[in-house]
Amino acid sequence: MKKINLNYNSIKENGRIRNPFPYQLVNLFNQTKHSTAFIFDLHSNRCIYMAESINYITGHSAEEFIGKGLLFFKSLIHSNDYPQLVCDIVILLNEEKEAINQIANKPIKFIMCKMKHKKELWVQTRVSIISADNTSRNTTEKLIGFIQKYDKILNEGDEPYSKQITNREKQVLQLMASGDSAKIIGRKLNICPNTVVTHRNHLKEKLKAKNTAELIKKGIQFNML
Repeated sequence: MKKINLNYNSIKENGRIRNPFPYQLVNLFNQTKHSTAFIFDLHSNRCIYMAESINYITGHSAEEFIGKGLLFFKSLIHSNDYPQLVCDIVILLNEEKEAINQIANKPIKFIMCKMKHKKELWVQTRVSIISADNTSRNTTEKLIGFIQKYDKILNEGDEPYSKQITNREKQVLQLMASGDSAKIIGRKLNICPNTVVTHRNHLKEKLKAKNTAELIKKGIQFNML
């Protein structure tokens, strides 16, 4: 599988904004066959990373997605869903910076995906900006996407936990997904950092998450992000 060099430390370098937090989710999504993650380079119009679990969802290997480019992605999306998907991504790329932060945390609508053996299945996709050049017009360089099989988004017995989440806990979770620290979240929500930590611990308990990365994954599964 083709590897890429991921820089976890550089947030802003040579005029480029980088959000390393989503990279930490890639390996987590690669550990389950019902979810997958990919990174797309807009400069070259190609996939530079695809988790191996894509093979279970679509029947196609990660190498196919990396080697065949944008047209291969398009060929797997149902023709009725492709225009809306493109529209959502165009909005994401062209809105002002403040609007981008809001749109990036909303899941793109469910789409129909074609499997290798001509079967079709529903998947949920979500795309976020992880690298942008802010020297001129905040040009987006890379996107990270998550794909989840629709019938596996909620495991049996899990849904009641998501209904117990308070509005404040959802706000904390959304800011955590953006990579904000407890101190920054506290400042944005006008609460102390210790209260943020308490909310985070409650979220972990309610969603049965062992760590922050798993907590974000659960948030995506329950459509809270």
